[in-house]
Amino acid sequence: MSLLQVIVLSVVQGITEFLPVSSSGHLALIPWIAGWPDQGTAFDVALHLGTMSAVLIYFRSEWAGFLVGLLKGRGVAFGGGGDGEISARRLLLLVVIGTAPAAVIGLLTKGFIESTAREPQWIGVFLIGTAAALAIGELAGKRKRGLSETSKLDAVIIGLGQAAAILPGLSRSGTTIATGMAIGMTREAAARFSFLLVVPVILGAAVLVLGDAVLGNGAPPQGFANPPWGVMVLGGAIAFATALVALWGLMKMLRRYPLWIFAAYAFLLGSGIIIARTLGA
Repeated sequence: MSLLQVIVLSVVQGITEFLPVSSSGHLALIPWIAGWPDQGTAFDVALHLGTMSAVLIYFRSEWAGFLVGLLKGRGVAFGGGGDGEISARRLLLLVVIGTAPAAVIGLLTKGFIESTAREPQWIGVFLIGTAAALAIGELAGKRKRGLSETSKLDAVIIGLGQAAAILPGLSRSGTTIATGMAIGMTREAAARFSFLLVVPVILGAAVLVLGDAVLGNGAPPQGFANPPWGVMVLGGAIAFATALVALWGLMKMLRRYPLWIFAAYAFLLGSGIIIARTLGA
């Protein structure tokens, strides 16, 4: 990969991981648009680990309180927001429940996602799906409940939304935030729960890919035969720094503004891709 490709992909991953516009879709689309070779699974894993680290740093005081709460049975006000505390152990249970659907569906659909679902026309369709999810969240939700009022059923429903976002083009943050809003959570509370879920999802996906590479299950994931460690570290660092800024900006925005701008972007991009593919691009 050229230095330009590394920088562009890393910055785009950092921006789109938390903004509800699908980072996986953008990582698949950019090489197609720019005529670059596919960057490979190893590089994608490095970028996702970088953006996951941004969540750990941005919410560092909340994560510390969460760990103390787990050990001592205390409550935690994850991410602030003024919606009260939630038991750390109950919050952990909600995260486990919310993560389970994505883990199961991800394993069942792994082959389809690695081949057919990464085609540009499918990504265009799924981006329109992201736009529809955001619109439903804005229109249908009462947006009154905070994270402390989240139930086990809420976690299951949001987890199903996250599971659908395994498809490139369906934004993980977009579907989980929109689902949370649709069942009555505030934008900020839905976003905080979404960002809680991102840590086990990224770690699980990374372990799965690394496990395939180490154990030799089938063909090795692209880029793992001779991993470009320097490129991976640089990409992960750029993605981390960019994601930290994007996460800060999104949390500020969610307190004041709706998500229509992201819905419009996803719809226009998805429609443009479908039209381009129809015309033979």
